[in-house]
Amino acid sequence: MLLFHIFVFRDVVAAIPSILRGDASIVREELVPFFDFGTQFWGEGTSALTSSEEVRVNYSFWTAWVRYDKILPFAIVLLNTVSAFILFYAFHRIGRYIYKRSLFGIIAALLATLLIHTILLYSKIAHFYVLIIGFSMFALSLSLLCEQVFFKLRLSIKNVLSVSALTLFNPAIHYHVIFYVVAVLIIGLHTLFTLIMNRKFFWKYFWRGLRYFGLLVLLSLIPYVVFIFATSGSSISGVSTQIPVNYWMIYYASLALPYIFSLDTAGHVDLIRYGNYLAPIPRFGSMIVMFLIGSIFMFKRWHTMHIVVKVFIITLFIIMLFAMWMTIGYSENSPYSFHDALGNVAIFFNGLGGFGATIASLLGTFINILRFPHRFQFIYFYVAGLLFMIVLVWLREVFMRKRRMVTASLLVILIALFPLYANNDYRTALASGDLATFAAPYHIPQDLKDIKAKLSGQATTKLFILPTLESGRELMQDGKSYSFLDKYLIYYVGKPTFYYGAGANTDNKLISYLVYRSIAYNEPWWEDILADDLGITNLLVPVNSKQRDQGMAYLPGIEGKIRKSLAHSTRYVKTAGGKDYELYSLKKPTDSTLSLLVDTQWQTTLDHLNKRDVSGFASFFPLQMRSYLLSKGGKKIMTDSVERTYYDIYCFMNSKQTAVPNPISLPFNSEYVASSNFTNNTLSLSTLYAKDDDYNYLHENLPSFMNLQRPSFVGLTKGTSTLPIKITAPADGAYRILLHGASKKDTVQAAIDGKAIQLNKVQEDQKATGDYVDFSYFYIDAQLPKGNHTLSLKNADTNAVIVDSATLIPKADVPLDFTHITTGKIAITPTVQPLIYDLRME
Repeated sequence: MLLFHIFVFRDVVAAIPSILRGDASIVREELVPFFDFGTQFWGEGTSALTSSEEVRVNYSFWTAWVRYDKILPFAIVLLNTVSAFILFYAFHRIGRYIYKRSLFGIIAALLATLLIHTILLYSKIAHFYVLIIGFSMFALSLSLLCEQVFFKLRLSIKNVLSVSALTLFNPAIHYHVIFYVVAVLIIGLHTLFTLIMNRKFFWKYFWRGLRYFGLLVLLSLIPYVVFIFATSGSSISGVSTQIPVNYWMIYYASLALPYIFSLDTAGHVDLIRYGNYLAPIPRFGSMIVMFLIGSIFMFKRWHTMHIVVKVFIITLFIIMLFAMWMTIGYSENSPYSFHDALGNVAIFFNGLGGFGATIASLLGTFINILRFPHRFQFIYFYVAGLLFMIVLVWLREVFMRKRRMVTASLLVILIALFPLYANNDYRTALASGDLATFAAPYHIPQDLKDIKAKLSGQATTKLFILPTLESGRELMQDGKSYSFLDKYLIYYVGKPTFYYGAGANTDNKLISYLVYRSIAYNEPWWEDILADDLGITNLLVPVNSKQRDQGMAYLPGIEGKIRKSLAHSTRYVKTAGGKDYELYSLKKPTDSTLSLLVDTQWQTTLDHLNKRDVSGFASFFPLQMRSYLLSKGGKKIMTDSVERTYYDIYCFMNSKQTAVPNPISLPFNSEYVASSNFTNNTLSLSTLYAKDDDYNYLHENLPSFMNLQRPSFVGLTKGTSTLPIKITAPADGAYRILLHGASKKDTVQAAIDGKAIQLNKVQEDQKATGDYVDFSYFYIDAQLPKGNHTLSLKNADTNAVIVDSATLIPKADVPLDFTHITTGKIAITPTVQPLIYDLRME
């Protein structure tokens, strides 16, 4: 195993001296090394460095530490070797009950290990310290569970503790979830077969299985849940907006049957080679594995097996088919997939209310954690490995009837390894020395070292990487191409940076998009957003960034426009750099004695940004309301609707009266379109600026998101579905039901507790003429009794109604005159300047 990995990663081994000297790094795609444990590993320190919540490191810290740059080249060889050995032991642990003391049985376990491990190595190398080692631990825990359920009469405390420990300390949260799914299936199927074939012992095995599963939950699941909330609780709430989970994400991540049968799975090596996480054509040679597994019941050896072994193999086969069904996701060729079924079950339980709603919420959490349908592939990868191992042993016995033992053994070995040596992708990757360039060492250029040294002497700095190296970009250096996250540059330089890439806070992405929007249209105000709104002091510029040769890239050609914009910048000047990286620094700090809230509709905002008449002062948008209200200096507002601005401030100050749409069927209903579809990274937001883009499921132009109250929304497209929002009236009385959202219509049709109502847009925002939608407020006044109410939105006549939130405002808090507001807590008064108002708050 060790020699195999040294061979596969021999270029990494050869680069170890350079890495230890600090001249090179192993970095590619999402495999990003860090350089300091104190500021770049633990969540709080890293969050301060990237201006984003860091969640994943918290729950996988016991293996994520191998990403330390000096350890990573050793870990990529040694940890993967350990993973392969654990997987071999997991297969052999079960195989010995079938092939007994056969030496070739051990070889078969090794061959099955080599196949599955290599497929994972090729596809999941970017997260080897979580997904590959985690899979091996997952496999061993399942093997021990199967051993206890099928091959042991008494419940073993040692087994319970071992399985619990392997599950509890698994670094990947996905395996925690699917382990319990498989455990329920294994114990349930075993109990069912007992009922059918040996009813006398049904209750014995029923209670044993229940007690076994209960102990596993008590010793592994409950401690893990406590650990997650203790270490990542403050970050969990924002994960759903950072990591997209909804119908359309599942739809495009669903796998067709040819990929499932060929054991293909999403991976970064294919992304580098083909510009897509899946190869364009399934690796049909791997289907030999499924062909042999499918024929397992045709072997004569099957008929001589003990009944317990037969039940075990049938159980594995059922679980494999079930896992394949789970992997399909949403497909026109699968009219009733697992996700469809799960959605119907969730909606049914949610309709029951009470405990039923809790079950529905857990089902939604289940989908949110696993995210992609291909996560379920890990289940049948394990099962396929076990069944393949058994088939190889039996196949050798078949060959030995007509051939010598050595010849039969060699034939079986050739068949077992056929998927690897017959496929060009696998073969060339394994023989390349750097896994098809994925693990090729990145030699740190001198100009980047110089920039790091220069910035180290600055007490206060805030970086912005322009352009991003994500969103379908790669970096050319010394005739080679590299692709990695912006985080690598952030960690290497080690200075606070406004990160807006794949794992960044969503509001970072929304605000940063304005920078790219300005540059894309050759407008100059991008530097005002950076300097005045984000407080950026330095720009780190990868000079040789370019669009990928293959695959999708957002905002194609933006690199040339960025170079042109930097050349004409009036606020940033080049202060360091060379042929690979450049540094631009802010000429004059922003005046922080005045804080301006820009709360206007898009066209008005765009006009003033292009005029640059508010340039040089600290500026904020409604999305940044907290930062605005906490900022120092005088408070002013630029608005074209005082009523809208009053609602913005009021909703922020009274957030407990505000509710957001979170329908249980969000992952299951195509008429719901979540903002997380478009916020995987900053540049992906550009799809919302073209209503005819194939990936713009809203079919509306959304030029800006700065008027949102929070960095997320749910769109309700035209159809028959309703979008429910739960609101609560603290007492009987008159309320203004306030909906914050966007629609081309001046009204939104809805119902409150089943009674039809119509919400009207604020007066100043009505009769808009542009071919885009702006965020505004829709409202109606109503008498509501104390308690919970459901506001159900409808959309039968426009492309989309986009919803941010709903708020109940007591009528006593609604000003009678919005031209001059002087309420007890909020005072908005006009100045002599058009659109400019003073703000006073108590």
